Amino acid sequence: MWLTDHELLVHLPVPGRREAVEKLVEGWMLEEARAVFRHRMQKLIRTTPALQLRRAPILSLRRMTSRWGSCSPKGRILMNTHAVKLPLNLVDYILMHELCHLRVPNHSRAFWDHLTDCMPDWERRKKALDRQAV
Repeated sequence: MWLTDHELLVHLPVPGRREAVEKLVEGWMLEEARAVFRHRMQKLIRTTPALQLRRAPILSLRRMTSRWGSCSPKGRILMNTHAVKLPLNLVDYILMHELCHLRVPNHSRAFWDHLTDCMPDWERRKKALDRQAV
């Protein structure tokens, strides 16, 4: 499998098996998402003192059909694997949104104020994300 500037090229020993291609692409996307999301999350934590986090929370990945990410009451962040297809500024918004839930676990005014402290341009990013299909 090769990633070019505009395509993901898949080579199969027996061409034409759609299920095999889908399985390979899903596996590749999962590993790519894991690497990208971990890297971006660590960068956000390192460069955003307002988060007040010393280390990254547990990151889990799953294909979701109705959301880009979530934060569990135990502090685990779950990301939609298909978010890896988004521009990095939108991935950063999703991650920052979930990281802010570690401090404020709801969508109260305190949450939005904390998100603004951590990512002042979040509204612009959210509007761009809202135009994307999950």
